[in-house]
Amino acid sequence: MFKKILPEDLYLSVLRSYKPSEEDLWRGKVAPERPGRYLSGNEVIDAAVDLLHRHRHQTCDFYAARLGIPLRDLNGFYRVMTGMNFEVWRDRYLVLMAKELLEKTKMSSSEIGTWMNFPAVNGFARWFRRLAGRQPIEWRRGWRGNDPRAKYHIDD
Repeated sequence: MFKKILPEDLYLSVLRSYKPSEEDLWRGKVAPERPGRYLSGNEVIDAAVDLLHRHRHQTCDFYAARLGIPLRDLNGFYRVMTGMNFEVWRDRYLVLMAKELLEKTKMSSSEIGTWMNFPAVNGFARWFRRLAGRQPIEWRRGWRGNDPRAKYHIDD
């Protein structure tokens, strides 16, 4: 039996130039020893993570074509390796990006939606609410409380 590869285990910061304050480090918002690149040990998943950082929110067919794998095979591979299909895994990874941008930048939710390649301004807010359980502005206001682990919570 092997451990499922979850998006939270592989997440790479989208804010490479972000310098955490002493308070951020003390509160556990950013791990001081966080590596610049975390490899899963699987070429397909590592290539998908690189594509997610480069192209952000795109269709699953787009990623399958870039990886050179039929979508059916990509979904099957992700079900075996992660326990979920590629679309669910992709969305969980991208919501981590969005949460980080909301937490550590002053970008508006419409700017974040544009940066993440959402075609409609309100499309990002609907997508984020479906995955995170809260509107982007509510997430930014800090509904999570004082638990630093809540950042990685996904409402099912």
